[in-house]
Amino acid sequence: VNGWDALTDEERDAIRTLASDGHDLQPHSVDHPHAIDYLAEHDVATYVTDEVLPSMAALAAEGYPATTYAYPYGERTDALDDAILEHVARVRTTPTFCLY
Repeated sequence: VNGWDALTDEERDAIRTLASDGHDLQPHSVDHPHAIDYLAEHDVATYVTDEVLPSMAALAAEGYPATTYAYPYGERTDALDDAILEHVARVRTTPTFCLY
């Protein structure tokens, strides 16, 4: 889930329904940036502070504590993995382009 705070009540209800049906909800950032582009302008710590931790906190406040961070567009670096793995057990990426 990305951008929890920007979702409508209907979107949040739909996500809650997915969770109640047994789907796992995990953070996917606040603003869904391309990580590689983001890192060209900011450091790893800023990505974690601005995108990862608030995304985790928003879901945790709703009762969905993070165990995995799902990278937007599947984009990652080893340094990002290391930093994010300080907060969750796993990171998830995709082998191809993510449309969402």
